[in-house]
Amino acid sequence: MKIVTRWQDVAMTVRGHRLLRNIALVLCVLAHGAAQAATWELNVAKASQAELVAATAIQGLANRHGAQVFLQTGDRDFMITFKNAEYGPGAEVANKFRSVDDAWKDYYTTRHGLKFEPVATLDELAAKVGAQLKGVVRYRDELPAAVTLAGLRNAVPVTDAVRDASPALQALPVLEDLRGRFKDRQEAHRWAVKELLPSCSQDGVFSITHGIDVVSLDLAVARKMFVYQLNHADDAALIGEILDHLHPISPVWGWGGPTEEQFLVKVSQHGAFVMCMQVPNVSFHEQIHPTQRTLQQRHVKPEDVTVEPKHYVAFMVNEGDTMKCAGSMMMCGSWLQPERGTLPINWGVNPYLCEQFPGLMEFYYSTMTTNDYFFDGPAGYGYIAPRYFPADQLFAFAAKTRAANKVADTRFAECWYFYPLQPEELRQRWLTALDLDGLTQWRGPQRISFPSPNCPPIIDSQHYYDKGTAAGIADELQREAEGAPRPWFTVVYGGSPRKFAQIARQLPAARFKIVRLDELFIAATKSRATIEKKIVKPAIMENTKP
Repeated sequence: MKIVTRWQDVAMTVRGHRLLRNIALVLCVLAHGAAQAATWELNVAKASQAELVAATAIQGLANRHGAQVFLQTGDRDFMITFKNAEYGPGAEVANKFRSVDDAWKDYYTTRHGLKFEPVATLDELAAKVGAQLKGVVRYRDELPAAVTLAGLRNAVPVTDAVRDASPALQALPVLEDLRGRFKDRQEAHRWAVKELLPSCSQDGVFSITHGIDVVSLDLAVARKMFVYQLNHADDAALIGEILDHLHPISPVWGWGGPTEEQFLVKVSQHGAFVMCMQVPNVSFHEQIHPTQRTLQQRHVKPEDVTVEPKHYVAFMVNEGDTMKCAGSMMMCGSWLQPERGTLPINWGVNPYLCEQFPGLMEFYYSTMTTNDYFFDGPAGYGYIAPRYFPADQLFAFAAKTRAANKVADTRFAECWYFYPLQPEELRQRWLTALDLDGLTQWRGPQRISFPSPNCPPIIDSQHYYDKGTAAGIADELQREAEGAPRPWFTVVYGGSPRKFAQIARQLPAARFKIVRLDELFIAATKSRATIEKKIVKPAIMENTKP
């Protein structure tokens, strides 16, 4: 099968981004002295949360001027461990690398020639970073305000215990003391909104929930973000003030509650998008410069696709719209599974991350096989609920998606909370403005629709996050295929190369074809006359033992 690429039209755009980034790095070197010979590496696997907060703040401040500090976080979170049974890379890789941190270190050493210098303690790291630290912010329960101040004033947020254990931190002046100043969390946030928010970046804010994103606070400090820890239902008015500070279509990093839907809806209502974190070293990744001019993948040409009378299935890896996924080598290292490359698999990526973190995303584009294919995770430029997004910003979001997709070289997208977007004329205009070749969505029953001549075709599926065994999912697909026209087209969303390979082995090749999204949509479009307005009801999953 012949493959084609399209990249001349974006080369100038990407070169422009790289030129600006390189100029900024030169200016930083001039302002702070010669470039650092090696990256300082601190192990925080057994650090307390307060120690981790201080370490990530120091990291964020230092990494404003290059890839200066790297943290080894060990097994602090399931997302970065390689021990997960379904998503982990397997015993061979797990025996070589303790976690995703080790794997990134190996990659950056091999491809970029970086050198790493171990640092024994938090105190030693603070001493090495030295002049970049202007003081400390003392806190007890006022973590969000303390971290926000750290970014604004080049300071380290410290509890009494962290400060007492570090002579280097004790030597720094106290720039702000928040201990006991506020009666509750809401009062602390109201103070921060009044006193700090106006000075913070308008290009992003950071939401903490349940402490799982503390490991990612380095980026909040590096980018001078406002940091908050609030309930997106109970504290809706206060959060509204925070989100209204942002430029339109900016990210809310981290995560929020009380539920994913309530968090997403609140963020979308204010014209922002969600960027889930939960991984370390993001400010480090931001400073890595790509070695290639462009991020490029290979696309199938329509004239090279011959439609077969089979049940076409596209496997889609979930969570690709998040830094959580990009920073963890596709959740717990599933990108490193030996099954990857043995069958067609579609991987979600975020085009915003391709713009902002090209050195990080280059890892995936430079190691992909011809069986790997990238699509936009929900919902293009970022994770939004389109039906709740401000109507006057929907088309600006579409324009950002079009531009970023040229950088990411993506042509297809997954979209949630989309179909209730009304009126229908608005929905179709927005679909057209995205300039996609196809859209998938979690909506049943299964169908393939062609909304209008200028809109991309849409494939609806109920095979999202199937919890059954590989044998059970394969059985469900086969029972559905018995009542479906041929050809027919469906997607299975959520899983790993290992599980997808197990499912594929149980689907008869005479009746099923596993494909990438580009072939899936090309074949579906060619079959429009026979599949349009047809519906396939999902089969009922049976409890099938492995």
